[in-house]
Amino acid sequence: MSRVKYIERTGKLVVKGFEDVDISYLTIHKSKGTEADNVIILNLRNDILGFPNKMTDDPILSHLLNDSEGYRYAEERRLFYVALTRTKNEVVLLIPPEASSFAEELINENGYIITSNNGSLNTVNCTYCKTGKLVLRKNQLNGNQFLGCSHYPACNRTYNNIDILFDNIVCPHCNSGFMTKRRGKFGNFLGCTNYPDCRKTIDLK
Repeated sequence: MSRVKYIERTGKLVVKGFEDVDISYLTIHKSKGTEADNVIILNLRNDILGFPNKMTDDPILSHLLNDSEGYRYAEERRLFYVALTRTKNEVVLLIPPEASSFAEELINENGYIITSNNGSLNTVNCTYCKTGKLVLRKNQLNGNQFLGCSHYPACNRTYNNIDILFDNIVCPHCNSGFMTKRRGKFGNFLGCTNYPDCRKTIDLK
């Protein structure tokens, strides 16, 4: 039996184990003018039927858009803004590995905090400024992912090893770096991300 049941007559979702939670399933068009405690946005997939929808725009609509609205997926962008602003508290974006262009823009410009498949939030404090959170970002030159502080540009601390989000062992020596797995001539070990300024290591044998 499925854990989620959709009641078409009411537009409600009933989740097994959370029957008392009021969950409505709405298209973005139907959500206009409404407000919810929290919002979950689905389908941010890079696909012809994803969000943005990559099907050819209505040719009539293209004549109605002025030059300032002529950028790609203009109408879909307006809908995305509506979706992001329907909440009183938080909006959660479910982003698959094949992320849509809208999701990629948010990632590249703002970063995001990863949630694991079991729903637990992997929040790691920035050890440099002490108040920011490490968020996943993408290098626009080479496409590589890295971790940066949520307080950027006030704090420009970065880490190339994104595994820190899941195994965040703070260096016991300098207290500002993280211990990450490395391989040496004598086998695997943990080394501080502040190397060579901090040479703390932990043998994994």
